[in-house]
Amino acid sequence: MKKIIFICILLHYSLFVFAQDDTQLFAPTTQVGSRNFEIQLFNNLYTQTQFANQEGMRINQGLRSTFFTTSLNALYGIRNNLSIGVDVLFKSTKLGDESSSVWDVFSFMNDVNARTAVSGLGLRAKYNFSPKFAVQQTIYFPTAMDLDGSQSTRPFLEFQGYQSFTQFFYNKSISSTFSFFGELDLLYRIPSNFRLQNSSLSTPLKLFLSIYPISKTTLYTLAELSPTYGTNIQLIESYYYQQGIGLKYQVSQLFEVETLYTKFLVGKNSGLGNTFNVGLKIRK
Repeated sequence: MKKIIFICILLHYSLFVFAQDDTQLFAPTTQVGSRNFEIQLFNNLYTQTQFANQEGMRINQGLRSTFFTTSLNALYGIRNNLSIGVDVLFKSTKLGDESSSVWDVFSFMNDVNARTAVSGLGLRAKYNFSPKFAVQQTIYFPTAMDLDGSQSTRPFLEFQGYQSFTQFFYNKSISSTFSFFGELDLLYRIPSNFRLQNSSLSTPLKLFLSIYPISKTTLYTLAELSPTYGTNIQLIESYYYQQGIGLKYQVSQLFEVETLYTKFLVGKNSGLGNTFNVGLKIRK
């Protein structure tokens, strides 16, 4: 279950695609611009009743694990190609029997089967090399104690430690109807006690293909493979592969809404669940 946290963080950073004309304003490789800002509110709901074990076999875990993550992030342009910002993470988890509702997580309880907290604060910088390529760096700091439940009987909510998240964005217009977007990430986690033998590195690779059926609307598909390495860089401790389909609609030149569904198909030491996502973005 501890591998599920990658899903919540990584999914928050993977939900970007492109549409032609004004919709390009919302692409990750687009410059925020000097003295301009970008604000995004993103909600991710992940639920599972099965997981992949060490051998990659699908196992019924005998209960339902549900995680809800809301992230609020803001970027401000200090130069045309350089922006800085913050990211606040709010998380909730709920354990129940297999027949329990995924909506039970919205009770936001704190007991032996549930946990809710503001789990992290991120400091971010983004540099745009060109309209096609950009790099973003975020450092996350934990804002609560015992997030992983290792010191209590409470369920796992979040990795207890510091996280360095580096993202490389690339987009390419294929035609007036299609475009391609790729993202390669480096996610390095260090425990709060700084025991490096318990640190890990993940290298998620995400690929998107977008189509523009009508004005202001983008349909897209997602494929992501994310391996996680332990202290021995040659050893893949876990991985997951997910696919999904999403829709984005540009309400105006300043406002965009997005929805996405994904399913985790295969993995190793990772959850095999589904996600339901809704995002809002404002640029000014």
